[in-house]
Amino acid sequence: RGQAELVAAEILELARSGQSLDDIAIVCRSLGPDMDAMAATLRDFGVPYELTSPVPLKNTTVGRAALAVIDFISAGGGRSPMVTFLKNVPALAPVDKVDELDREARTGGKTDAGELLQLWKKIGKGRLQPELERLRAAAGKNTGDLAKELGAVIGAAVRAGVADTDSFDETANDLLAYQCLQTVCAEAVEADAVAEKSITGISRRPRNAAALLRRGIAAAGFGLAALRGLRS
Repeated sequence: RGQAELVAAEILELARSGQSLDDIAIVCRSLGPDMDAMAATLRDFGVPYELTSPVPLKNTTVGRAALAVIDFISAGGGRSPMVTFLKNVPALAPVDKVDELDREARTGGKTDAGELLQLWKKIGKGRLQPELERLRAAAGKNTGDLAKELGAVIGAAVRAGVADTDSFDETANDLLAYQCLQTVCAEAVEADAVAEKSITGISRRPRNAAALLRRGIAAAGFGLAALRGLRS
């Protein structure tokens, strides 16, 4: 963060001295945390920017939550993926409640999906319970059902986050990430429909819906909206 602030401050000085922002470029070490930190700092400093490389969906809170919950329902449970999912939807899962779930699950050795959901029902006061139950039930069905429920549970988290923050940039980026997730879901459903039938019309075995969605999320990316105007 410190290095990013130095870069942002230098860019502001250059812009105020007459340097065109179009002639300034920043090279980050990675498309993940380094680029995210730089973009966040530029937003805080009010420096307009444009990302020429797409933001990996898997590096966003939306992507991390989606991947974690898919791992949870497709692997039959697991404390780690459930805790990771809940920590990435803080507007619906308060941090202290998630930490309590983590402690009790560790102490009690609970890893089964059903046990963990019951424990969360008690600790989390039913938050996200219906959505998680439907998502778990959809895991054994087709890609369309799973994609629909995944979109519903992540959508609920995004909407709650939008209502819980005053940051326009954070809200916009979460909505863009969610839009990207919806595109991934739609493409997975379409790909599955094509794969179910051969050219001759003979039905094939259904593909692994969770694996199909997971691959799509891991590979997807999107562009962030650029800010306008310099801080005076």
